[in-house]
Amino acid sequence: MAYQSRRFIMPLTLILIALVWGRASAQEIPYSIPRIVGGEKSTIGRAQGISGVDCETTKAEMDFAMIAAGVPPANDESIIIISRLGGGEVSRILSRVRLDALVNYMTEVRGFSKEQVVTGEGERVRGLGRVEVYVKGKLHTVFNLRRNKDFGTGCVPVG
Repeated sequence: MAYQSRRFIMPLTLILIALVWGRASAQEIPYSIPRIVGGEKSTIGRAQGISGVDCETTKAEMDFAMIAAGVPPANDESIIIISRLGGGEVSRILSRVRLDALVNYMTEVRGFSKEQVVTGEGERVRGLGRVEVYVKGKLHTVFNLRRNKDFGTGCVPVG
């Protein structure tokens, strides 16, 4: 009889350890590799980029970044958004339009305070334009955009 009770204690102990460890590790949203949006390859092997009709994808990715930062006002984490012009893009206004679309969505639709969102313009990149979203100091999401396109062209505005 004692042998049978010990036989059940070991598996029960392992199950309890797994449950406790699983709960503790589930508190953090794991993301070690940045999410790439618009990086899908075309038939000729080039990244396609977002064309501006991807509003729902953009909103979902920004929601994911905001969840990773913590839902306001319970958390004072900042999200940093950097816009980089791509090859053939010359207007810095385009960078500002791209940034404003994301900031407006975060502040007007999702309730982030403007103090929680830091924006900036980075160096020009080769190929597609890029908007990078940093959460807790780490690169979280990269949006690749087609030449001279923004987040709201051709669909309902992001905000």
